[in-house]
Amino acid sequence: MFLGVQIVSIAVLLCIMIGYSGLRKLPIYSTKWYGRFLLCGLANFVLESFSLLTLYEKLPAEWNRFSHQLFFLSLVGVLHCFLLFIDIKGRNQKRYTVKELFMRSAPFWFTVPVVLFGEVNYYIDGVVRYSYGSMVTGISLIAAMYFVSYILLVYHFRKILTQREIATFVYVFISIIIITLIQMFVPFLLMTSMSVALMAMNIFMTFENPREHADLEVLHSLNKNAFYTMVNEYVQRKQEFYIVSMTLTNSQILKDAKGYNATVAYMEDAALYMKQYANTDLIFHPKRDWISLVFADKKKYYAFMEEQRELFQQEGHNEHGSAKFMMSILKCPEFAGSLDEVVKILDYVDKIKSEIKDKILRIDETILEEKNHFAQIEAVVQKAIEEDGFDVYYQPIFSNSKKAFVSAEALVRLRDTKTIGYISPDVFIPIAEENGMIHELGNIVFRKVCKFISENNLASYGIQYVEVNLSGAQFMDDKLNEILSSYVKEYNVPPEFINLEITETASIEAAAMLEYNMHRLKECRFKFSMDDFGTGYSNLAKIAQSDFDLIKLDKSLLWPCFEKEGQKEARIILESSVDMILKLGKSIVAEGVETKEQVDYLTEQGVEYLQGYFFSRPLPGEKYLAFMKDNDLV
Repeated sequence: MFLGVQIVSIAVLLCIMIGYSGLRKLPIYSTKWYGRFLLCGLANFVLESFSLLTLYEKLPAEWNRFSHQLFFLSLVGVLHCFLLFIDIKGRNQKRYTVKELFMRSAPFWFTVPVVLFGEVNYYIDGVVRYSYGSMVTGISLIAAMYFVSYILLVYHFRKILTQREIATFVYVFISIIIITLIQMFVPFLLMTSMSVALMAMNIFMTFENPREHADLEVLHSLNKNAFYTMVNEYVQRKQEFYIVSMTLTNSQILKDAKGYNATVAYMEDAALYMKQYANTDLIFHPKRDWISLVFADKKKYYAFMEEQRELFQQEGHNEHGSAKFMMSILKCPEFAGSLDEVVKILDYVDKIKSEIKDKILRIDETILEEKNHFAQIEAVVQKAIEEDGFDVYYQPIFSNSKKAFVSAEALVRLRDTKTIGYISPDVFIPIAEENGMIHELGNIVFRKVCKFISENNLASYGIQYVEVNLSGAQFMDDKLNEILSSYVKEYNVPPEFINLEITETASIEAAAMLEYNMHRLKECRFKFSMDDFGTGYSNLAKIAQSDFDLIKLDKSLLWPCFEKEGQKEARIILESSVDMILKLGKSIVAEGVETKEQVDYLTEQGVEYLQGYFFSRPLPGEKYLAFMKDNDLV
């Protein structure tokens, strides 16, 4: 009797089962069916060997028949578990109704009469021994039905499964075909166990390998895909569950101060903290600064949160060194009934995390309303981009030396003020940046400005240049020079007629690309302004190094100079900044000028250009031209 195939196959299966049992895995629906598949596979190996043994030991016919019946039942059990595994993966872990499960078990029901009433005969000629008959033929046909079902299911779910998953199934199918052909031509060489071992190994490597879920950045945690899988599992169960997260709210400050590795170390500490207090290995890292738990057991959730309330009330608990953490709680399905809703809510909380003052945040109707409002703004901005829904306003800039308005800043406004009311650029521009719409928005504004300059001959109004804002994201585009140059050529606008504004903070964050793009654009005769000086890092050395033509003082430097408290210190800061900028040979524009007192003070300090409501609010194109005419500059 030769059991080499069976011995090798059962060794492979046992290695998979031992390794699989000792690894961290997600308690999801498909994982449960994979476990059942392994158990059926093990039973199949034992019963296959037993059926061979009964042939060689010349046991009574009843024993031979019974051993083969058990063997065939276990084989169909393996095939059935594999069928349901494929189906569950394609259904995204969705549970079966009784009717659905019954229909998918149809091939299995054919097995019962075949096994009970089918005929089994045995061919014995020395060492060559095998079984045949209606029972064997019937089981072969049932196996063929399962195989066809596998192919149809994979084809049906081809748009849902990944290419790697489909490739795995195809590999398994090809292996089964090859083994079946060998079995047909060499019937005494029973190779069913090899098919089962190959199926188990490939499923493990592609679908059920816990290492596929390990996070590569934060130790002790599972990755984003594992989190999505786990959340979707509870969604499909249609049961109540809680997502509890610790979020690092000052990660950017930490990265600037201590570096990336130190920031990751804080996240690893948070993962260990959650693991210790929740007593679970299922710790997730779903977003860059997030460590999350998913509770389906209310008692465990309440016990965990009771400890957190006490600990988070302790002074300094959320100060891990200099790291600041916030804990958030999302109850599902009350506030999020699907994986997509969970992801959108967590994305929104992540955007506003630095503004939240509470140490423990319960995500409720208020947060959902804010999120929905945020989503509405996104939709309005997207629609405006698609349907030309932006207008450009112009705010005049006054020259002290010429006593005239010699330039203007172009400012974008949303035309739609009816859908959800007026939306400030301070709100919709950051949203456009976060959602990747800022490039299209920036191009729309720049093109409108070029068209306005060309059609109205602004130079004839005494205008020397127009300032146009660019975001830091636009400066990360290595094709910025080609894009802007194409627009000025299209409308025959001299490049030197446009001053490109970039904020101080963005100029530091995008330093390398800024230098690259500034050099190329300068060669094309564009000019540059550093906007909002005083709101960020206020690095004068950076001003000296970069080739800015103008420095724009933010109103946050000017206004404190006219307040009762801190006026002296504010004036020292502003006057020192102005003095150094002028000594560096740069011109200055002061923004936010609203009173005659401010005008006189800035003029006395040598500030050349003034911009603000004292002179004019931002005006639509036609009103801006009328304003210039009224000031006798035609």
